[in-house]
This record gives sequence, structure tokens and C-alpha cells, in this order.
Amino acid sequence: MVMWGGEFRDDNPGAEPYYYMRVVPEENNGDVEYCYLPDADYGQYLLFGNMEGVGATTGDYSACGESYNFGKAGPNTTIDSFCDGVICTVN
Repeated sequence: MVMWGGEFRDDNPGAEPYYYMRVVPEENNGDVEYCYLPDADYGQYLLFGNMEGVGATTGDYSACGESYNFGKAGPNTTIDSFCDGVICTVN
């Protein structure tokens, strides 16, 4: 298991551990982490989060009771067609 702020490594018995990341970055955005919204049969989904930096944001969204500046739809849907104004909105 990889813990935020911990090591991400491969422990091979009898060999030196291979480090992918010495320290896994921690979320520093307070209580708001991300929002994952699947449909009823998990065939379509949306993922919302808050990004930092110029050019990293994709819009202004409301979902899971929070506001987000980044949204990503699964390969077989779009944010506009999935959001119905109830489970999520494009502001």
C-alpha cells in the first residue's frame, strides 16, 4: 500500500528495494480532494479535482457538494452530456 507522504517502492526479496518515489506528494488542498461520479452500471464516469498552475484547469464545475476547476470524462461520455444539473453542473 502506498501512503500519501510515504515511500513508493518495490521490495524484491534478496535484492535492494527499487524506489519509484522517495516521497509521494500529499494533497494540500484542505478537505476537498476529488470527486468520482460513475453512472449506475459503472460504464461511464466523471472525475473532478482542483488543479494548480496556469493552463491546468478545464472549467468551473460543481459536484459532490464542492467546486472544482478540473474535470475529466471517461472515454465514452462527455462532461456536458453526463452532468444533468443534479449530480453535477458545469458553471
